[in-house]
Amino acid sequence: MQSWAAGGMGMKNVDWFGYRICAWAIAGLLATLAIYSWISQGWQNGLVLGSFAVSLLLYLGLQRDAPAVFNAVLTASVAMNACGWAWKIFHPIWGYDEVSHALGTLGMTLIFAWYGYRPIAAVLRSHAWVMVLAVAALGVALGAWWEIAEWAGYWLFAEPSVPGMQDEISDLAADSIGAIIAAAFFRWALIQRVPDSACS
Repeated sequence: MQSWAAGGMGMKNVDWFGYRICAWAIAGLLATLAIYSWISQGWQNGLVLGSFAVSLLLYLGLQRDAPAVFNAVLTASVAMNACGWAWKIFHPIWGYDEVSHALGTLGMTLIFAWYGYRPIAAVLRSHAWVMVLAVAALGVALGAWWEIAEWAGYWLFAEPSVPGMQDEISDLAADSIGAIIAAAFFRWALIQRVPDSACS
């Protein structure tokens, strides 16, 4: 039996148990922050953090075969963005917005690519450049949709300061970086999860 099926033998394995612990710990921490914020700062912040936390916990409980490292990255990105929305710290803290965009795109791309590209996993494993282009293109597309959703959020919640063009460009650049990094993570998972025989 392959080592990943047994939980992984170390950090170089995409299914190392430490990544699973990390994902659940981050989701639990986010839930704790939601409760604390609801009690000490009002229901608005608690609702934002709680919504993200519940979504994460449901996902982690329902998903079955995504590489553990993908889930760890996803939970970290969701937690970072949840805190940014709840406490409005994207722009006051220099670089927070860009890092959260890169990490968020990385996490989303890994999960969407893993489930969306499953039927052609063997092809992507044996053709590295096809894999890079497919994963990176998906990530850039997800980043663009994220920007649209972010703009809609500012408009719907009547935020006093809607980000301008410069912010949008920096966000898209960060999204693109996350998408490119996702290709490397995805390749790492394919090498371990898709056997050589499937590529012949």
